[in-house]
Amino acid sequence: MKSIIMIIPYFGKLPNYFSFWLKSVEKNQSVNFLLVTDDKHEYKYPSNVKVIYMKFENLKKKIEDTFDFKIKLKSPYKLCEYKPFYNRIFEDEVKKYDFWGFCDIDLIFGNIRKFLTDDILEKYDKIYTRGHMTLFKNDKRVNNIITDSRVSSEYYNYKEALSTNYVCHFDEGAGITKIFKKNKIMQYENVDYGDVYMKSYGFKILFIPELKDKFGYFEWNNGSLEFIANGSRREIIYAHLQKRTMNVKTKEMYMEKYIIVPNEFRDYEENPKISHKVIYWNYYRKRIKTIVDNIKNGAIRQRIYRFTKKIYIRNTD
Repeated sequence: MKSIIMIIPYFGKLPNYFSFWLKSVEKNQSVNFLLVTDDKHEYKYPSNVKVIYMKFENLKKKIEDTFDFKIKLKSPYKLCEYKPFYNRIFEDEVKKYDFWGFCDIDLIFGNIRKFLTDDILEKYDKIYTRGHMTLFKNDKRVNNIITDSRVSSEYYNYKEALSTNYVCHFDEGAGITKIFKKNKIMQYENVDYGDVYMKSYGFKILFIPELKDKFGYFEWNNGSLEFIANGSRREIIYAHLQKRTMNVKTKEMYMEKYIIVPNEFRDYEENPKISHKVIYWNYYRKRIKTIVDNIKNGAIRQRIYRFTKKIYIRNTD
C-alpha cells in the first residue's frame, strides 16, 4: 500500500466541528496527517494525526528560510500559495512517504482508500486539482516541476505567486494544475468529492453532472460518506463545506453515524426535513468583503494584467 501524508497548517481557533473532522480521519488509519497549529485546545487526536504546536510567525520564519528570495506572507490565508512547497518546508516529515499533500479543515472524509487505490496512485503523479485536497507523488521530477525556470502557468510562475500581497490560489487552477497539464504530468481529475455550491444555502454538489441542481444532505456512517438527493445516493471521498458556519446539534460528539444538513451536524435520521433559504446572505457578505480586500491590496489591477498576459500567451503559442 502506497504511504500518504497530508499536511495542514491552521492558525486561530479550530472549527466547532473539528472533532468530526478528526473522527473521519481516525477511520482512515492508513493515511497520516500532520497538523501545525497554535490552537492548544485538548482534542482526542487519533494515532494517525501528528500535531506540531507552532505560532504563525514561527512558521513564516521557517518558510522564509526555505526560499532564496523575499516572500510575502502577511496572514495564514496566504498559505495557499505555499501548499505546493510543503514537501520542502516540512522535508523531514515528508521524505519517507510515497505521496505527500495537503487538505483543508472544512472537510469530512469518507473512505479515502476506496477511491485512491494503489492502481490509481501507481498511474498518476498528482491527485485532484481543486485545492481542498491534493496529493503528489514524492519523487524528484514531480516535486521540482513547479520551480523549473523554463516552466510557468498562463497566470503565475511560483516566484510571482509568492511575492504578492493578495491570494493567487497557486495551489489550484491558476497555478500548479496549469503547470502540470502544460508539462503532460499525469493528474487524476475525477470528481469523487462533494464540493458544496457556495452561492446557495441548500447543499448542491458541483462538478458531478447527475447531481447538478439537486438539493440534498450528507450521511456519514462509520467511515463511509454519501450524498443523498431525491432518494438517490452517491458515495464520495469527502464533503467540502466551503468554510460554512455550522451548528452542532448531535447529542454525542463522537457518533458513529450522523447527517450533515444546511448548516448543521445532526443525529442520524432518515429523510430529514431540510430548510431552504432563497438567498444565502452569508455568501454575499463574504464576497463583498473579498472584493473590498482585493481592491485594497491591488489584486484587481494585477488580475487584469494576468488576464491580458493569458490572452497574449494563447495568441502567441
